[in-house]
Amino acid sequence: MFNKELLELLMFLGINPDKKGFIYLELVTMQMYDNPSLTLKDAYEKIALSKKVSTGTIDSSIRNVIHYAFDSGKLSRLNLKMGMDVLDDKICPTNKAFISFLMRCFNIGNHQISFKEIDPSGNF
Repeated sequence: MFNKELLELLMFLGINPDKKGFIYLELVTMQMYDNPSLTLKDAYEKIALSKKVSTGTIDSSIRNVIHYAFDSGKLSRLNLKMGMDVLDDKICPTNKAFISFLMRCFNIGNHQISFKEIDPSGNF
């Protein structure tokens, strides 16, 4: 269930599944969800080994998709959906801040907000 909700949230935030950063972001978040004591650095290293890429590749790929979603204004959609400022729409979050945000979304344990109703026009 977590994986499906994570995918819906990432797509809602404008992060496209066809980008490598999407895949790495999904893997990092899932690893940290499964093992909360895992550091971001350790998660990057585990994924780098399994995907045969550098940790720098993972970091920059994730940063690129976050910046794309921020620059396109899609991260601010979450603030509208929630009715409050969840993410600062004036400052692009760092990888660590964004992943921490994702973890908080799923550690709350109260998934009352559905990200399924995605209207391609950006309306809710």
